[in-house]
Amino acid sequence: MLNRPHCSLLLGVASGLASAIAVGLVSLIIFREAGDLPSGEIIFARAVVGLAVSTPIVWRRLGDLAGRNAGVVWTRAAALAVSMLCFAWNLQHTSLGLASMLFNVSLVLILVFSWALGELVPGWRTAGGLGLAAAGTWVYWFAAGSPLSPAVVGVGMLGALAASVAYVTLKRATRVAGPWLITWA
Repeated sequence: MLNRPHCSLLLGVASGLASAIAVGLVSLIIFREAGDLPSGEIIFARAVVGLAVSTPIVWRRLGDLAGRNAGVVWTRAAALAVSMLCFAWNLQHTSLGLASMLFNVSLVLILVFSWALGELVPGWRTAGGLGLAAAGTWVYWFAAGSPLSPAVVGVGMLGALAASVAYVTLKRATRVAGPWLITWA
């Protein structure tokens, strides 16, 4: 039944919505607990829980991450770790909306990197949609009137750059390992 196109689309949309809700909840928790724990400890705790849950699922496949082609999986994992740490740090030092807006700069970088690597040939529709999303995030920031410190901007841009590397390398990582193994790394 899942081989039907409409079932796959429904499963994809449901997975995307579940992921967005989970990211939103984690972001809110990090923002609310900003005064109690440093961002590094929050991300470390999140990683430990993730490893505890996913290790039994991937235990027999862990050897695949030692192969010659596994470098792209580890590159993605390292970039994602940097991105998560930067986002958590920004959540603790600015508003939730501003931290998200800075993170969304990664959308522009993903397009640029994908184009530079030959993974994507952007058309006017893609560029227009991306421009609309970028404009919306900047309008939000101007409307909110939140101050931008150099540290917040620097960490936000580093996080956006790392996120874009993680997302661009994901396509290549799927050629080397399955989704659970990529997530575990």
